[in-house]
Amino acid sequence: MKPQSPEQRILAILASMTLKEKLDQLAGISHMRNSDNTRLGVSPFKMADGPAGIRHGKSTVFPAPIALAATWDKALIKRMGVALGVETLEHGRNLLLAPCINMHRHPFGGRNFESFGEDPFLAGEMAAAYIQGLQSTGVGCSVKHFAVNNQETRRLLIDVKIDERAMREIYLPHFKKAVQKGGAWTVMAAYNKVNGQYCSENEHLLVDILKNEWGFDGLVVSDWGATHASSVAAQNGLDLEMPSPILFGKKLLEQVEKGEVAMSLIDDKVLRILRVKARMGLIRGLRGLGRKRGNSKGHGRLARATAAESMVLLKNQGGQLPLRLSKLKSIAVIGPNAVDARHGGGGSAIVDPPYAIGVLEGMRKACGPQVQLRHASGCLLPGDLLPIPEDALRGVQLRFFPGKKALGKGAAAPQPALPLDYDWIGKPQGTRFKDGKAGVAQFSGYLVPPLSGKYRLGFEHTHNAELFIDGKSVLKSGDHFWTGIRSAKLTLKAGKRYAFKIEHRIGGEHREIKLRFGWETPENLLAAAVKAAKASDAAVVVAGFSKHQESEGWDRHSLLLYKEQIRLINAVAAVNNNTTVVLINGGAISGEGWLKNVKAALECWYPGMEGGLAIAEVLTGQASPGGRLPMTFPAKLKDIPGHKFFPGDKKTVSYAEGIRVGYRHFDSAKAKPAFAFGFGLSYGDMRYSGLKARVLSGLPSPRVAVEVSVKNVGKIAGTEVAQLYVEDVKSSLPRPKKELKDFDKVLLRPGQSKKLKWTLGEEAFAFFQPALKKFVVEGGEFRIIVGSSAAQLRGSASIKL
Repeated sequence: MKPQSPEQRILAILASMTLKEKLDQLAGISHMRNSDNTRLGVSPFKMADGPAGIRHGKSTVFPAPIALAATWDKALIKRMGVALGVETLEHGRNLLLAPCINMHRHPFGGRNFESFGEDPFLAGEMAAAYIQGLQSTGVGCSVKHFAVNNQETRRLLIDVKIDERAMREIYLPHFKKAVQKGGAWTVMAAYNKVNGQYCSENEHLLVDILKNEWGFDGLVVSDWGATHASSVAAQNGLDLEMPSPILFGKKLLEQVEKGEVAMSLIDDKVLRILRVKARMGLIRGLRGLGRKRGNSKGHGRLARATAAESMVLLKNQGGQLPLRLSKLKSIAVIGPNAVDARHGGGGSAIVDPPYAIGVLEGMRKACGPQVQLRHASGCLLPGDLLPIPEDALRGVQLRFFPGKKALGKGAAAPQPALPLDYDWIGKPQGTRFKDGKAGVAQFSGYLVPPLSGKYRLGFEHTHNAELFIDGKSVLKSGDHFWTGIRSAKLTLKAGKRYAFKIEHRIGGEHREIKLRFGWETPENLLAAAVKAAKASDAAVVVAGFSKHQESEGWDRHSLLLYKEQIRLINAVAAVNNNTTVVLINGGAISGEGWLKNVKAALECWYPGMEGGLAIAEVLTGQASPGGRLPMTFPAKLKDIPGHKFFPGDKKTVSYAEGIRVGYRHFDSAKAKPAFAFGFGLSYGDMRYSGLKARVLSGLPSPRVAVEVSVKNVGKIAGTEVAQLYVEDVKSSLPRPKKELKDFDKVLLRPGQSKKLKWTLGEEAFAFFQPALKKFVVEGGEFRIIVGSSAAQLRGSASIKL
């Protein structure tokens, strides 16, 4: 008997399923899993959050996706995708909820750090590379959030009002590339509405465009809890409801039995799910497309290399960087982001690393014993607390109690490590808190303040915690899985012993169980920082944001650094002429009030778990800053085209700026940004020459060959990202002054040159014509432009189609 093909096997399974078994496949049965079918040999999806690592136990934390986009390096991102796939399989998962490719419409977007910037071409290329690498291992991706999901404020409620051209030219092309070039197996529908319909039941997006026009043969999954009407969602393209069958369960069963939802629709959804499961090797007897096994050894080095390739040198007056260690005896490493490894933003993108290296630790490793390092925090970020040193904690003990209250004597544990920064899963005692079991961990001892004055005591933790001082409850958190930092202000006397007790109540299925006890003291942090800077040959101020300022769930409110950081930078620069600012953040930041006062500035994004070492290597010249900005850094809020519409009212958000997003707007408005899209300095000195453009074939399917030479005429090796833009000189509808259509990244030694070549196809010259409801290419003159940023154009050539 001839063996069945995969498609024949899938169809046979479908024909053998009961209606209930079919519907079981269409919804989750827990937070990160859908149904299996042991009778027919169908295993479940086992999901994990991404996109910069696997949010399931200890995993490598790679740089945030905005940093990945800043590398402009498709091959590197594909390698990282493979690494993510390998680790996903290591953790027993098979579907990664990533990549996030929401477009940067506005610098304040809360999840900007999770996505690939403001340009759909760049975002599409990064997404395709990420997906190809990930799915080559047999792990599925879920491209999110489809579509026009560009703010966190009221993300569950808003209705985005947008015209078809803006949607087609700005907010959909990268999703198309993720599906068609990347080969994405699943797409996640967003929470918001688009033109009146929720994305999870939006017929135009899910059926007309995604499935019919683009030929997507995978499945559409809802964002968690994003479903609203079962029959409408079923008819309009949703295939899998997560995390539980609120609508795709009993309600859908009744609608099918009544004939309100056709069985053919259910069969199509199940077929899509089974086909994806077959590709992943989740159907008995069918081998998946990848299933690349391995281990995470070496992934830390890959994370570090990726971080270095993402760093953007914004300013380098007088060749301040790289720091010449042979000429420096001491360096002050200062700032609220200097010690803590700020490896990523907040929300579902948080990944738990096996270790993390901050900038101060990275500088120690990079500089060695010959350079003295001085440290001072200078100020704190909002919500931050300093670890309480060992000499301020006396007689600390830890006891465990079963159940929800600390009753009786409990069970003694070994004396806890100081400072109190506990990750229970990473400690042997963590076995006491297995999935689903409730318990209380009680820390007790004495707190001895070094100074008299006002203190802020608090903790960052998961679950529920309460702080007692001298028997009185002074701080109690809400009963949530992740509560972040909670704190209380108290006046304490120096040298006095205060009895403290922390009760950390734990329970539920979540794997992350953490507690970090800290404080803010009356010490003058700024004065200590100025003293350290004044005594050193060079100063590095590590500023920016953290997961408490940039996160899923809320949007930022300013382009500026916090005033305490600006004051710190200027105070340090006033006493040390060799001051460099290192930025750790997830989106655009203004240099207003500080940039002119320092010699160098390096944008490092959220650089992953080895980010501190990568930053140190770039600062000291052991690595080259390889990044270019994937978004525009505006000088003023009024220059942002969508600012007056952001974040919108409670019901609707107008995208009245249309296609004028990012550099497209800055070009048309002739507004000068602080730093242009694609900008980044190099340690080398690059020169362009010999730009040529030649028409290989004309309309209706044009092809154009482009070439240019790049040479490093400097004395240091450096990276260059050559960017190819296209301008339609005259068209029937207004078009952007130029649009990115390709790019290439090269590392050149001093004196080395390289010829870069591209071939542009029809998509490079097309625009969406609403009257015809399709993309068109109009004949006429086009300018082929090559630049090192959207504002630094190195040459152009004209062609006619």
